[in-house]
Amino acid sequence: MKQGLKKILIHGGIMTLVASVALYLLFGWYLPNYTRHGETITVPDLTDIHKDDLAEIIKKSALRYEIVDSLTYDRSSKPGVVISQMPKAGALVKENRRIYVNINAGEVPMVTLPKLKGQSEDNARFALQDLGFFLDSIQYKSGNQDGLVLGCLYEGDKISDGKELPQGSRLVLVVSRKHEGVKKKVPYIVGDPVSRATRVLRDSGFAVNVVARLPENGLVEGVDLGAVYMQRPDSGKMHMQGKYVDIFVNRIEVPKKEETEEGEEDGKPKED
Repeated sequence: MKQGLKKILIHGGIMTLVASVALYLLFGWYLPNYTRHGETITVPDLTDIHKDDLAEIIKKSALRYEIVDSLTYDRSSKPGVVISQMPKAGALVKENRRIYVNINAGEVPMVTLPKLKGQSEDNARFALQDLGFFLDSIQYKSGNQDGLVLGCLYEGDKISDGKELPQGSRLVLVVSRKHEGVKKKVPYIVGDPVSRATRVLRDSGFAVNVVARLPENGLVEGVDLGAVYMQRPDSGKMHMQGKYVDIFVNRIEVPKKEETEEGEEDGKPKED
């Protein structure tokens, strides 16, 4: 009898131990992991974080990261910090998701100046901006042809095509103008499509700066999309030929590249 009771107690103890282990595994390991499976994690903002600090931050967030570019140079950011990321900060992702980051280059890269002489003013402006240069101003000189690049200046000195300069350098274009030094009345182009307004102004000897920017209250009523709703200087005013006339365009879509340049009346594009 005593032996039978002893066996029952032993078997009961073993079953209790097994049940305790099972409950621990269920509630202490399986359920927490099962619950976390499928949870989303908010992507942290990595902008301006130095690349040496990324690993610790990403590890705390249960994510991974990969550097996809470290050659781009952004003069507004410090060397070695994150300048962009994908997915963006605030996005909801699964655990262990890989975050792709672009790191600002450690030093200013050197860029080769493209062939400019003989190019049109617009083509030269776009080529310089694509390479990361800033167009500080445009100098106009009388010439037999209108709107052709005669040369380029860097820190007041003439520079030749093919020269290497630091990315972000501020340059001055020298452009020919047939009508330099002559004043003429600015034509009325409000309400015209941007293509026609540009043609009318250039035929009158003016340079054109298209500003695809809306007023603070949104669209301009009574003016078609893609049409001019304001000009500067106003029509009828005397303005030096070869200088810029700003035209403001009523539109929703993102402006095309040739329509995003901003300039001043003195012939100098506005600084960023």
